[in-house]
Amino acid sequence: MRVVFSEAAGSDLAGIADEIARDNPGRALSFVEEIRELCLSLGDFPERFRMVRSRPEPLRQAVHGAYRIFYAVRDDHVRIVRVVHSARLIHPEMFA
Repeated sequence: MRVVFSEAAGSDLAGIADEIARDNPGRALSFVEEIRELCLSLGDFPERFRMVRSRPEPLRQAVHGAYRIFYAVRDDHVRIVRVVHSARLIHPEMFA
């Protein structure tokens, strides 16, 4: 199954890279690549992580380090919705 990234998820990854690059530029790219690899692996077995909400769109959550990856399993693809730091408060508006 193919994996697609929402615009918000792409922005999240860029922000994560920028944040990490302030202290460790080399690690910024490798860490974001690790997140991307985990996201892409969801195409092989998308239901392996737990459901975290069911409305209005069912979302599952994977974790990499201190980051939570929210994604939706669709009929023909997995959509990465957001990638957020686990210390961040989660609001429904983030998924609109």
